[in-house]
Amino acid sequence: MNSVIKHKAYWKINNLCNFQCEYCFYENHIEHPLTNKHTPKEIVNAFDRTGETWEIEIDGGEPFLYPGFVDLLEKLTINHYVVIVTNLSRTKEIIDFSERISPEKVLRIGASIHITERMRRNEVDKYIDNFLLLKSKGFNIDATYVCYPAILPQILQDYQFFKSRGVTFFPAIFQGVYNGKEYPESFTEEERSLIKSISIETNVHMDLTKAKASFRGYYCHAGSKLIDINEAGNVIPCVSAGVYKNITLGNIFENKSKLLTKKRVCTFQHCLCPPQGLEFAETTKANPLELLTAKIKDDLQNQKQKLNRVLGRYVYWRFNSVR
Repeated sequence: MNSVIKHKAYWKINNLCNFQCEYCFYENHIEHPLTNKHTPKEIVNAFDRTGETWEIEIDGGEPFLYPGFVDLLEKLTINHYVVIVTNLSRTKEIIDFSERISPEKVLRIGASIHITERMRRNEVDKYIDNFLLLKSKGFNIDATYVCYPAILPQILQDYQFFKSRGVTFFPAIFQGVYNGKEYPESFTEEERSLIKSISIETNVHMDLTKAKASFRGYYCHAGSKLIDINEAGNVIPCVSAGVYKNITLGNIFENKSKLLTKKRVCTFQHCLCPPQGLEFAETTKANPLELLTAKIKDDLQNQKQKLNRVLGRYVYWRFNSVR
C-alpha cells in the first residue's frame, strides 16, 4: 500500500454485468435500483471529508457499465487512488479511460479473463488488445484466471497461449460449490499441482487451495482502515460481517456512516474475502474473553438489525392498511 494511504474501501459500484459466468457469486446481473443515485460530487465528498487519502477498489458487476464512470474517476483520483476490477470488454470506455486518467492514480487494474465466457463471445483478441493498450500507457495491470474445476484441465494450455501474446495471468482460487463439492477444500492434489505450476511464477497463496481462510480470534482493522461499500453507499466492516451478522455502519455517500475508531476482533469462522483478511488481519490473537465479548457484541448488532427490519415492515403495513 502507498505510504500516504491509510484507509481502503472496497466499493461494489454496480450489479449490472455483460458476462454470465457460471461461477459468479451473484445469481443475476440486473442493475441495483439505487446504482447511480448519488452524484459524483456526493461520492467524492464522502471520501474527502474523512481527511484521509483512500485506496478505493471498485468492482461490480462491470464497473465500465456504470454511467459516467470515467468522469467519476477523473474527480475521484484528484485526492485518492483507485483499483479497478474489470472484465476489460468495454473497448470504447477503456480507450477513454486510458487517455484521461493518470496511471499514477491507478494502483492496479485486475483484468479478469473468464475464459469460457470470453470464448463464447469470441472476444479473446479484444481482451488481449485492451490489456496491452493499458499496459503500454503505463498502467499496472494484471490478468486473472478463475480456477473453476470444470476448466482446470485447460489452464496450462491457456496460460501458455496468453503468455505467448504478452499476457501472463495468475490463478484466482475458486470458492464455492461445484458438482455438490465444496471448494477450495475439494481440489485434488493433481489440481493443486496444476495451480502450483503457475503460482510459482505468479506468487499465489497456495494455502487458499486447501481450505477456507479463517482469521477468527485475531485482531482485524475491518470497519476502521478497511470498509466495504455497496451500490447504495451502505457501509459494512467487511464482506463476512455483512453476510454473517448483517453489521452496518451507515451510508457514506449521505454522510450517515460512522467508521470504527479501533481494530476489532474477528468472530467469523470463515473469511469470505481472504485477500482482505491477509491484508488487514493482524498476527496477534485476542484472548478468549475478548473473543467472547466481540461475539456477543456482533450477535446483539445482528439481532438489532433483524428487529429494525421487522419494525420497518410493520410500520409499512400499518401505514398502508389505514390509507
